[in-house]
Amino acid sequence: MRTAPAADYNNEIQSTKLYNGDTVQITGNTVAGTTFGGAAATYVWVYVPKTGVSGYVNAAFLR
Repeated sequence: MRTAPAADYNNEIQSTKLYNGDTVQITGNTVAGTTFGGAAATYVWVYVPKTGVSGYVNAAFLR
């Protein structure tokens, strides 16, 4: 989970601790961003009920 739609260690939200199978609620729009190496990615703003934290997640990791 990140504070900005880009894969950068400076925008990681450390307190989230998201794991495979965790439930998130999509609460915002999808936005174009970047990943490491400049490849295109789509990010989505989500809320994590178990931690009460919101942030951007790479949409490729959502099902």
